[in-house]
Amino acid sequence: MKERSVPAFADVVRTITHPVAETGRVGAWALDSGRTGGLRVSVIAALDETPARPPLADEIFIWFGAPLTGGETLSHAAAGLLDAHTKTEAQRFRQDADLSSFIAAHAGLRTMLGAALGIRPVDVRITRDPQGKPHLSTDQQVSTPGGDLHFNISHTRGLVAVALAGRPVGIDVETPAEILDRDQVARLVFAPESLAALDALTTDDARNALFYRFWTLGEAFIKATGLGLAQGLDSFAFTATGPVQLIRVAPSWGPAARWRFGIF
Repeated sequence: MKERSVPAFADVVRTITHPVAETGRVGAWALDSGRTGGLRVSVIAALDETPARPPLADEIFIWFGAPLTGGETLSHAAAGLLDAHTKTEAQRFRQDADLSSFIAAHAGLRTMLGAALGIRPVDVRITRDPQGKPHLSTDQQVSTPGGDLHFNISHTRGLVAVALAGRPVGIDVETPAEILDRDQVARLVFAPESLAALDALTTDDARNALFYRFWTLGEAFIKATGLGLAQGLDSFAFTATGPVQLIRVAPSWGPAARWRFGIF
């Protein structure tokens, strides 16, 4: 019997350009820009179109993808992209849909980092700091004018996201309505300003949309700072409408103007 060929990773993950319109998922990114002024956000149309250089301090490269097949097929397709540690981590997933998203996110990240560094994806070495935030190993870190190479990933069932930037960055994607007891969760974790904005709304659809605006922005922010949940989603608050800005933040992470945000 003729052995079936293993599909390429690019053939089992679909690139997404408009996450909300194409998948119904929502998300946000956060960047510690350290400055004011222009910012260039590039949504990568295909993984092989990732620029062959690190992003500059005023740039973010973002890629969205949707797994087209199950976790086992994705694992085989991405085998040449992942290191041993990532393959071991993948074994903890029991649901095929969760495994698919995990593999797609990590393979996409390594593909983009490999392009930026000019090396094979499997040769990218990633370490974690004491708070658990991933970084490039010291010997692979590269500096660009005004910054270094930073990255972050997020995945939910049906959508993955990868962000590369020249400054500390965080990204989050979520499936709306997946969080149970939404209002109770909000009262447990959000800042008073956020709760007041939610309470002022009269329809459930509006409350749900605002909840996920605050949730995804908060997740992206604490991933960019590197503190994670230890920072607390109640230690800051965002504008409820219009361009995203911090209206309150701890002095150690101020001034608020140093942070840039985007939602999708």
